[in-house]
Amino acid sequence: MPMPRVTRTVLLPTLLVLAIASLVGSGVVRWYARNSLEAERQHVRASIEPHANRVAAVLGQRIAQLVALKTFVELVRNSEELEREFSLFSAGLLATGHGLRAVEVVRDGRIVLVSPTAGNEPALGLHFPEHVDEVVRSGYARARRSEQPTIVGPVRLAQGGLGLLVFHRVRVAYDPAVELVELVIDLPVLLQEVYLAEPPEGIAVALRDRRGGVVASTHDQLDADPVTVVVPGLIGGWVLGGAPLNGWDAAVAARVAPVRVAAVTIVLLITLVAALLVDRDARLTRKVAARTASLAASEERLRFALAASRSATFEEDAVTGAVTWSVEAAAILGRALTDTLGGVAELQEYLSDVDAQRVAQAFQQARQAPSQATFELRTTDTEGGARWVALHLLSRADASGAVRRVVGTLTDVTERRRLEEQFLHAQKMQAMGVLAGGIAHDFNNLLTVILSAGHMARASADEPGVPDSMRTDLDDVLSAGERAAVLTGQLLAFARRQVVQLQRLDLRELVLGMEPIVRRLVGAPVRVDLELTDAPVRVYADHGQLTQILLNLAINARDAMPKGGVVRVALSVGPPPMGPVRPDEVLTAEQYAVLEVSDTGTGIAPEVQPRIFDPFFTTKPVGQGTGLGLTTVYGIVRQCGGTVRFDTAADRGTTFRVYLPIDAEADGINGVEPVRREPGAAGERTILLAEGEASLRTLVARALGKVGYRVLVAEDGASAVSTARDYTGDIDLVISDVSMPGLGGVELARTLLAERPEMRVLLMSGLGQQEEWYAAAALRDLSFIAKPFLPSDLVAAVERALAAKR
Repeated sequence: MPMPRVTRTVLLPTLLVLAIASLVGSGVVRWYARNSLEAERQHVRASIEPHANRVAAVLGQRIAQLVALKTFVELVRNSEELEREFSLFSAGLLATGHGLRAVEVVRDGRIVLVSPTAGNEPALGLHFPEHVDEVVRSGYARARRSEQPTIVGPVRLAQGGLGLLVFHRVRVAYDPAVELVELVIDLPVLLQEVYLAEPPEGIAVALRDRRGGVVASTHDQLDADPVTVVVPGLIGGWVLGGAPLNGWDAAVAARVAPVRVAAVTIVLLITLVAALLVDRDARLTRKVAARTASLAASEERLRFALAASRSATFEEDAVTGAVTWSVEAAAILGRALTDTLGGVAELQEYLSDVDAQRVAQAFQQARQAPSQATFELRTTDTEGGARWVALHLLSRADASGAVRRVVGTLTDVTERRRLEEQFLHAQKMQAMGVLAGGIAHDFNNLLTVILSAGHMARASADEPGVPDSMRTDLDDVLSAGERAAVLTGQLLAFARRQVVQLQRLDLRELVLGMEPIVRRLVGAPVRVDLELTDAPVRVYADHGQLTQILLNLAINARDAMPKGGVVRVALSVGPPPMGPVRPDEVLTAEQYAVLEVSDTGTGIAPEVQPRIFDPFFTTKPVGQGTGLGLTTVYGIVRQCGGTVRFDTAADRGTTFRVYLPIDAEADGINGVEPVRREPGAAGERTILLAEGEASLRTLVARALGKVGYRVLVAEDGASAVSTARDYTGDIDLVISDVSMPGLGGVELARTLLAERPEMRVLLMSGLGQQEEWYAAAALRDLSFIAKPFLPSDLVAAVERALAAKR
């Protein structure tokens, strides 16, 4: 019986569509499988890369410790000093090296020094050329030939357990038989630290050395084609391999299965659609319904996007003047959601006269000819607060050339304007800080000359026959110079470039020690109450700076209470402050020391509050304030990594809270012992002076020569190196300015210490440069004196530098 014509018409195209769709679906599945395999490999790579970086970081830290050990062994002066100071130096490495089992020195192939001794007795005396493990023997031989660190392992340690041996060749003039230094690393602890003990879920990981040997692995089996990541850094050829536990095929199959099901489903759907194409009316109905739903969804998405971006839309009929606003318009203008907006004239009521005129002109121009305009307007909400909105309008002509509609958006840009103002304020403060720091730096050199020369002249003025008027004039000069030194210190603190001498301090003890000074400073009409914690509060800061913070806040509190009141000084420990963080703040500590200074005075007026930390801004009468008190406090606190907050209310007083990071590692408070100067010692000492400022150079040389030191003078770093090399006698101390043209003070000290290791170093500067102090911290026997200084301060600093232990 022949097939009906209608059936053949539907069946043949449907079968053809089915065949084509099946081929396309199969190709899509194969394409997706290839991409899934690559995606899975990328996933595995991304999962193991942090472990590789962690291996590099941890082993890089150990290698840095080994280099420090090598430097220590090479720089000691003799074998006796090596044996005497080895344990002390090794203790520092062991304290900072997690999983570090032992620190060793190898002499003629035999371990002669090991620290700590307890638990490592089997290693002492171990002879590497005769070691039972071939891996250890070959690693030892390779380390003797290499100038780079050599990692050997994993090996069975003489102390027990598995570990890695890290060798580094040394060259020791006082004992050529000392050939290697060595770190012994506990492998299980190392694996815990680099997280190999907790591999990524579903992934097997293996760490291999440069010879392909397995250092550690998380599973017994690893796919034959693993993803490998080179461990960066100084390890040299180590790789970390990873693969799915069940192999790549199983991992890809799990990804492809849903796609295969989807492909079959799609093929069947396409076939079904092809069969239903005969019903044209039904297809058109479905299309209309789909387009209607899509349009509704698009409108909903548009409303959601407008709400999220705090924007509203409007449309004006250019003929009638009627304006249609979206529901967000009232909220953007600071009105209740139930408020309705009328035409452009009603919008103008919320604006200033100038902005209202700009809006009227823009709409008038848009109605007359196609145009667009964008500008920002200032409006006021129902509570009197200022708001900023961005108005964008656009008009287009129809086919006849007439403008029928004016459309646009209204966007709330208040937050953006606030952030822009904060950013511009931070830039202004930074620029002023750079200017203030530069001025203070140059002025410190001049102040050192003025104060030092003034003190010398004042000492000479005590001799008989000198008029009293001269002594009075010199006292006035010295007093003005000391006030100028305080002012430059405030400028440097504001610029956060003040030279600081950081030490571990108990802030509680500091406040208790300052209590009598604070009480005398605020005077009798003001009562001072202390509310301090019972436990010590450890911070890492400059003692003088902390004193300056407390005094400045106490003075401000006193000035806010001209008729008397109460100054409350409280100290506690707590988390960082809540609320928004300023653009220049980075608060990373978990706990902070909180120093509160509050008063019962008049409070700070609202219009003044945004400017209280600005430099040179003061509300005091002319001659009674410099405008640097709170600026100095803020600069010092930010230099210490903290911040300042304040609460104030009219006639209810003000509370300033200073947040300083807690020094969690402090175990005591550093002290400085006074220097005992031996009579006649100065005449036996030679000092090399390098200073670019001619007047200061002459004054320092004169002050040192006056107490009996032999002084060699150089105008810059290069001249100082040349002078030192030409001088055949001993140079006991080099005094150098940190900032000099060409060769700076730090580089000069490093160069001279390499040639004269017994020499001490005293650096002087009127401005702290962060990167220079990081470099100076690596030098041994380093002392420092800040400008401006007096001759007595200089002589004391020289005596301390010469008396420092090696």
